[in-house]
Amino acid sequence: MRGRSLSGFDLTGFDNLESLHLSRWATGCNAAEVLGILAAPRIREFHWWFTKEYLARVNLFDFGDEEEAWVRALAAAAAASGSPLDMIFAHFDPARAGLWRWVPQNVTGEEEQEGGEGEDEESEMEEEEEEENQKREEYWPEVYS
Repeated sequence: MRGRSLSGFDLTGFDNLESLHLSRWATGCNAAEVLGILAAPRIREFHWWFTKEYLARVNLFDFGDEEEAWVRALAAAAAASGSPLDMIFAHFDPARAGLWRWVPQNVTGEEEQEGGEGEDEESEMEEEEEEENQKREEYWPEVYS
């Protein structure tokens, strides 16, 4: 395997491999190359990591159409080939990894003072953020516990 590709990646000889963890930054997104993963005769789980070695945070735009197509291709190939792969995990959570919150600034670059105009809007944003965090915790309790 060279660069960001699964070209030549073949797990045929890995008879006992049931769980595989790979970085998205090593695999690339060429959907035609997913068959190498499915060659492991007992593969049940695939974990695709989006964190970068040098940066704990992920970018909100690191998972896009290309990545979605790759995951769908892996799932379709697994179903079509009769592979035992039944779980695909995409480890992508920009909020959990420290997505920065925007702080309103005026034209001079100074932070706006609390109170007055915009206070209701800020508390609405905080409520929405709290609701979103609760939804995440309900959906992925093992990650947020």
